[in-house]
Amino acid sequence: MIVLLVSGVNGGKHTSTSRSRTRTKSSSKPTPNGTDPDYVSNPDTNGNSPNKNNKDPVYSTQNITNSIDAQFDGVLIVKSVQTSCEVALASDSYGFVAANCLIVKDKIVSSLEDIQVAVRGPKLSALYTVTNITIHPNYDDTTLANNIAVIKFTSPSNSGIKGKMAAGTSKWKELGYLRRTLSDVPKVIWNEPTYLVTRQDEHASCSLGSPVFSANRKNFICSNSTTKVPVGGSCSLPYGLVYGVVKANKVAPAAIYSHTVVFGSGLCSNFMKLNYYVQLGSYLSWGAKVAGYTAKVIDDDYVSEKKMPSNSTFSMKGGGSPVPGVAVYGGNLFTLVSNPKPTPTGSESKPKPTKPTKSPIITVSKTRTVVVTRRPTSTKFTDQSTTLGVQPSPTKPKPSPSDKPRPSSIPNIIEVTELPLPTDIPTDIPTNPVTNSESDFDTDSDSENSSSSSKPPTDSEKLKSTEGMSTKTKILIDTTLPSDSASVAASTNGEKPDIRWDTLQDRLRLSVVSISSSHSFYFGHAGVGSSYATGFVVDAEQGIILSNRHVMGPGPSFHKATFFNNQELFLQPTYYDPIHDFAFFRYDPADLKNSFVPKEIKLAPEKARSGMEFRIVGNNANEKMSVHQGELSQLDRNAPDYGANSYVDFNTFYYQASSTSYSGSSGSPVVDIEGNAVALNAGSGCGSSSSFFLPLERVVYAFEYVRRWEIPPRGTLQAVFKHITHVQAAHLGLDPEAAAREGVRADATTGVLSVDKILPGGPADGKLEVGDIIIGVEGKPSPVFTELFEVIDSSVGKQVSLRVFSHGEFKTVIVDVMDLYDITPSQFLSIGGATLHNLSLQLAFYSSARIAGVYIAWSGCGFFLNSDIGHRKVIQAVNGISTPDLPTLMNVLNRVGRDDPIVVKVIDHRDPRDEAVFVTRLPSLCIPGQVFTRSKVTGFWSREPYLGMSKLGDAVPALVNGFAQSVTFDSASGEVAVDAAVGLAQSIEYAVVSISSNSVCPASGQYNLTEAGSGFIVCKQRGIVLCSTRLVRNPTSILSIMFLGLVSVPATLAFVHPLYPVAFLKYNPVRLHGADNDVDRQLVELDLSSFGNVAVANARLAVGSRGTVLMGKPNGGLEVVPTSVSGRRQLSTNTCSACLDQRFYNTEVFSLSPEPDSSAGDLGVVCDTNSCIRGLWVCLPCCYHDRAKRNYVGLDALLLLPALESLRTSDVSPDVVRVLDVEFKRLTLETGKVLGVGSSHIRELAQASPVQRGVFMVCNVLRKRQADTVSLEIGDVVLKVGDKRAWHMDDLACLRDSDKAELTVVRNGQEILLTVPTTSLAGKHTRRVIYWAGMLLQEPHLTVLGQATCPWLNVFSSFVMAGSPIDRELHGVNFFITEIDGHPILTLDDVANVAREIKSPDVEEFNSNVASGQRLCGGKIPGRFVKVSLVKLTGEKKVVSLHTHDLYNPSWQIHRGPLISDDWVWERL
Repeated sequence: MIVLLVSGVNGGKHTSTSRSRTRTKSSSKPTPNGTDPDYVSNPDTNGNSPNKNNKDPVYSTQNITNSIDAQFDGVLIVKSVQTSCEVALASDSYGFVAANCLIVKDKIVSSLEDIQVAVRGPKLSALYTVTNITIHPNYDDTTLANNIAVIKFTSPSNSGIKGKMAAGTSKWKELGYLRRTLSDVPKVIWNEPTYLVTRQDEHASCSLGSPVFSANRKNFICSNSTTKVPVGGSCSLPYGLVYGVVKANKVAPAAIYSHTVVFGSGLCSNFMKLNYYVQLGSYLSWGAKVAGYTAKVIDDDYVSEKKMPSNSTFSMKGGGSPVPGVAVYGGNLFTLVSNPKPTPTGSESKPKPTKPTKSPIITVSKTRTVVVTRRPTSTKFTDQSTTLGVQPSPTKPKPSPSDKPRPSSIPNIIEVTELPLPTDIPTDIPTNPVTNSESDFDTDSDSENSSSSSKPPTDSEKLKSTEGMSTKTKILIDTTLPSDSASVAASTNGEKPDIRWDTLQDRLRLSVVSISSSHSFYFGHAGVGSSYATGFVVDAEQGIILSNRHVMGPGPSFHKATFFNNQELFLQPTYYDPIHDFAFFRYDPADLKNSFVPKEIKLAPEKARSGMEFRIVGNNANEKMSVHQGELSQLDRNAPDYGANSYVDFNTFYYQASSTSYSGSSGSPVVDIEGNAVALNAGSGCGSSSSFFLPLERVVYAFEYVRRWEIPPRGTLQAVFKHITHVQAAHLGLDPEAAAREGVRADATTGVLSVDKILPGGPADGKLEVGDIIIGVEGKPSPVFTELFEVIDSSVGKQVSLRVFSHGEFKTVIVDVMDLYDITPSQFLSIGGATLHNLSLQLAFYSSARIAGVYIAWSGCGFFLNSDIGHRKVIQAVNGISTPDLPTLMNVLNRVGRDDPIVVKVIDHRDPRDEAVFVTRLPSLCIPGQVFTRSKVTGFWSREPYLGMSKLGDAVPALVNGFAQSVTFDSASGEVAVDAAVGLAQSIEYAVVSISSNSVCPASGQYNLTEAGSGFIVCKQRGIVLCSTRLVRNPTSILSIMFLGLVSVPATLAFVHPLYPVAFLKYNPVRLHGADNDVDRQLVELDLSSFGNVAVANARLAVGSRGTVLMGKPNGGLEVVPTSVSGRRQLSTNTCSACLDQRFYNTEVFSLSPEPDSSAGDLGVVCDTNSCIRGLWVCLPCCYHDRAKRNYVGLDALLLLPALESLRTSDVSPDVVRVLDVEFKRLTLETGKVLGVGSSHIRELAQASPVQRGVFMVCNVLRKRQADTVSLEIGDVVLKVGDKRAWHMDDLACLRDSDKAELTVVRNGQEILLTVPTTSLAGKHTRRVIYWAGMLLQEPHLTVLGQATCPWLNVFSSFVMAGSPIDRELHGVNFFITEIDGHPILTLDDVANVAREIKSPDVEEFNSNVASGQRLCGGKIPGRFVKVSLVKLTGEKKVVSLHTHDLYNPSWQIHRGPLISDDWVWERL
């Protein structure tokens, strides 16, 4: 899966898991803050943090939570009942806690003897009595500024408690939220804690709801995340502590919970809730001063024993007036959601459940509110401003009757006091559970099982209930709740429903399927690859499965469902929504065997409510039928943003909850206790446990059409709307009273819709403006997303009336509704590996661009030659002709011949200001194009051949750049060498050529390579050019040579040297005759065979030799650098198994000092002081993972003479290299003597120059021969070949003209004579490639022969296409094929014959049926299952089964003849 990370509160990723290989021309990495939703990138299944700056390899969510669990922390206990207030321990006897947990209106919540702290940590779980409480002197219980206190508790000196504090959170990489609760307070038994590890992301509305936060932003942490706790009833609560995380094992308490604001009323309501945590760093000095302890303080960079902050009198700024329409909660929240009974010490009995009582409604006027607090005790204190404390007495005082635990039958008495009320608070506030300092709320206001006696009063009853209520009246109300919270969900007759999660999960498993997908084409935001996700049956009779849009993908793909009984069926991709993240598949129920009938899951969007417990049953982490639980937290968040290059939903609400669902669970049902699907799992937050669910209202709408084989009408205004709160709307100028007169009810909705984006040229352009607030649609006020788009979808081709607030006034606008399918691409052109289609609404919204142009979803291997056109660009014009859509582009390309130049204008769809113009051409060899069209009836894609660009272009030279005759001189190394080289430079400047290389297919493991560099003409008459192998790593590359910057002609790959990093190209000199400026007559060639007065045997450059390097520049001309030979060494490179670059060994090279600039070019010649060419300066090929790195070596020119002479005289590839199939290593004479080299050999070798002194030992055997074959062994020292002394590495590495070699060898201390066979490397160059079932099959090339440890076989898979049939079955890409469906595979001809034989006969019939719009049933797709036997390079054998998918993966081959001038030819099998 694609995986992307995004910053801000909308960050997240989709939860399908995938193996995909999305390769780009630049290094393709996840965005810093996001993951690609369409599973084209590999997800981190270990939960590793996405922070790019992190250097810790074990930085994961699990390790962070383990580190938090290793800390000491506590929970405040009052009268033997746990509270929601958690304690951050500063030392072994002091801790920080929120002040509103201890004191209400200057009165402590209980006597100190009844206040305890339960402490847990490594090997500790104990209950300690609090002996002293110090409240911050400037604590304000109204604004909640300085909401902090220090408590002292009794603990033995050997308790082992260790406390440490976080001095700040500005640099913490992550925050770890923690909530702890106890299952048994007297025995101090703890429940499993809940965690949330996330970044320091701040909700956009944090400053709107809490004035004290706005005034003191640096002293708070704000989050909208909540968690369910065992004692929290059906309501999700904030976390208690926040830890700062700088490393996986480095955490410290950073903040404690302070308060929560609700944009409406009711802590457990559906209104948006924000939670505020006060940072501890600002109060550390104050706490140490008043308590007298020494704390261990951790700063931002986790430096231990940081000096305590000096400000011990720190105080927050004032918070300002309360925000209208916002309710504030804090303190012990457990009293709001449950009524736990205190358990006497030593008692193990559980109180019996009590019958639930009616929840009275307190009705107040619009100018008053009700604050409910527990009746305080009568305990007196001497100092209530700062310190509240008592000295522990030797004898424990007898508790007063009022302090004893009350039996469950005694009503819970609370005290109600009236205070001024903000204007937007609802007038009917139930008093279910209560808090010690906050407003009331109703935890079950929308429960279906509420009795009729709990219905809200009528308006007349409300008026009566307010009569006679004085502002000084105190009312005692019985709010006793049952101790068994499950009885809240009981039916009307008082009995519990007989539904359990475990039995429900058994039934859900019959409905949920695992979906495996293969995406073969890039399309829009979606890449290619194989993935695993989830779906569930919503219509068992018709065989309809619901999943995500990003699971199906917008382009051609194949999907297979695995049911609970392990039956597998192919699916029909029936419908995906153009915008929202849902899709429907079909299967044929008749194909299910063994009388298996899956259970369908009912779609019930109306049952979703905040605080509702749910289960997710899915394919999490590709583990079939994983079950995850959670609780719906937020029902009105905007759609999560997965990043600019990813699929993003919009114009809909999303649900949010904390859940452990991860990759692979996309498309899972979110079900309630009754088994109804209330939402669709779609994505998850990166680095956190947040999950995002799609509401089902629009799913149900589309489902009714899909069941009838119809397309649901979908309209668009080409505008994006977002949900904002009423407070945010007020900040945008919308007066609440004026809005109320327009029908906007602040008490009935959580906010309104505003215009976020408008596309130029769309229906809304000129009618709406960004920032407008939608007041109503078609006369209905305050619409939410569902209501708005119900009207829009039913008005396609018509107009809708919108009431908006714009620029301070209300107005009505009439907007045309466009058919959304008209701007949803359903056709694309596949040519040369490139994918081109119309720009979609999804893509245009990234940058608010006009929907016009042709989008390059993938630029392919060989479509746009000699250019840097990459994917994710939009073609605006070709050859000056505008291309607003795909049909226009295809008409323009029809007029262009292959190999003709074209001018392409593109823009970046992410930034329309980024424009570029490229001069490029279409390749002479290009896999024939196909036009794919999606059937709206079946969802499958039909294909038809694209006949454009079928004619060859005229042989007219392309004038691209003017050529500059310039020589760059390096005066730093002396003028003598420069003067000696000037004449040579001027004579060979006309031998420099520019070379471009573009891959046709990823043969030899080389994918999507577009290279450019320089070379030299070495034979003008025959048209032979010498270059670095860096330019021709892919043997199927389309090559082009430009001469003098004036004329460009095609070329072929003549010979790649198997030992040295050079290659020879062949062009047709006839194509230069008659060219402009008489190019042919100006060209010259290099003479590599003339060494002046130096004999060929001595033509190697000695160490210390002075000379000059003449580097050919890519754009023509030379760079001249005086230099000298600084050393000689053996070249030995490692190869990358992923890209299979050629490995070099047994090669002697030299180095230069100074070296030419690496940007000068790929190839240069090294001349001596007599201006004779003695060597080459060559750029080595490197892995595509490190293409920016360039390494150069010096190569003696005499080594290339045999190959060059063969090319001068023959039209076939040279057979000039025979090898011994071993790797040598040069040893010193001393080491050789130890190995048994005789003294006569040592004396002879000692007479040579220092660089020639040494012997050559076999260090690796590259090819194992039969036991009866004489061969070299590791440890053998080779002294002579025949009667010729082995002075240099190439004396042994490159043998000629003999299939055997007579060697003088020292083995085991004895000198012996061996006759060993040699291996010819002729014919080891790729001349044929077959594509079948996603594999590129060819004869093994030189790199494979160097890597394989198994016997060499003849058919090798060098590349596996992402999203192909074989991609799903194998993780590796390099292997030999030995058998296909029982047919032995010995040659490529065997593969071609089998491919033709097993080709599905109904491919064309199926394609015709799809094109004609015939209705198909289920996923009966063309192709067949075959068994493939293979052998990995290590010798490991495997057998896999795959389905050929012949419609989207037809077989073909490309091949070239035996001549060096033969070009590649494409052929369908």
